[in-house]
Amino acid sequence: RPFVRRLTAAAAPGDGGMAASRWVRGGWPGVRVFGISGTVGEEAAIVCLSAGATDYVPTQRLQRLGRAVARELREVEEQEKLRQAETKRKRAEQAISQQRTFLRQIIDLDPNFIFITDRLGRHPLVNTATARLYGAPVESLTGQKGAGVKLDTGQLAKLHPDRLAGTDQHPQKSI
Repeated sequence: RPFVRRLTAAAAPGDGGMAASRWVRGGWPGVRVFGISGTVGEEAAIVCLSAGATDYVPTQRLQRLGRAVARELREVEEQEKLRQAETKRKRAEQAISQQRTFLRQIIDLDPNFIFITDRLGRHPLVNTATARLYGAPVESLTGQKGAGVKLDTGQLAKLHPDRLAGTDQHPQKSI
C-alpha cells in the first residue's frame, strides 16, 4: 500500500521540514506527508501544502492528526478501489474486443451472405461474402445507409445456382 505507517517527528530549522516534504513527494509520490509545525497560521499551512504535504496540523491542535490520518487512509482505500475498478473495466473491454474479433472471423469465414439492415436502413454488419458479391470492401458497406445490400433471387442464381433451390420458400429473414 502506498501509505507509510510511521510518523516521524523532525525539528529542522529554516526550510528543513519543507525540503524533506518535497524530497519524500519527489521520490515516493504515493506516500502521504503530514506537515506538523509549531508555526500557527494560514500562511504556514499554505507553505507546507505547497511543498507537497498532504495535510497540515499545527502542534497546538495535534488532536486533528488522528482525523487527518483516518481521512487519508479512506482516500487511499478509495483510490485503490478506483484503480481496481479501472483494471477490471480494461480487462472486460479487452475480453469484449477479443470476442468481437473472434465472432467477426467466424462470420467472415461463412460463405453465405450475412448482413444486417437496421430500421434506419444502415448496415451495422456485412460479411466478406456479401462484400465480394458487391465488389466492395466490407468497410465501405458497413454502417452505411442505403448501401444497396439486398440480395434477390437473380443474384443468388448467378453466384450459387445450387443454393437457389428453396429460396422462394425461405426468403431473407428479418429480425
